[in-house]
Amino acid sequence: TRKVLETTTLAEEMVKHNYELGKKYYSYSVLRERLNALLCSYFGV
Repeated sequence: TRKVLETTTLAEEMVKHNYELGKKYYSYSVLRERLNALLCSYFGV
């Protein structure tokens, strides 16, 4: 953790990586797709 705090570029890379993971797995578009699939399978649409 000290290395991250002392190395600006490492911290920036980690932030970018975590942001991309958040967009990939926790975005509204992902939520919409998963809810749509769930509701379609439940109601048979």
